[in-house]
Amino acid sequence: MLTLCRQAEIPVHVVALQTRETNDALLQRIATTTEGTLQLAARPEQLGEKFHSVSELFHRPVYRIRIEDG
Repeated sequence: MLTLCRQAEIPVHVVALQTRETNDALLQRIATTTEGTLQLAARPEQLGEKFHSVSELFHRPVYRIRIEDG
């Protein structure tokens, strides 16, 4: 899947709650391989902030072109 994402230039942005079971190295590999980011939250209350941080990456300018005849 990572190869397909990389080939299609689809970045994977990973947001995770860091626990004893969290595999930081694997999550970082997923993000790095696809040119995405890794956001680890130390506490559940931080997850909203981490998701908001990732959402900022999707804000792109919108351009509108209007063509009028004559």
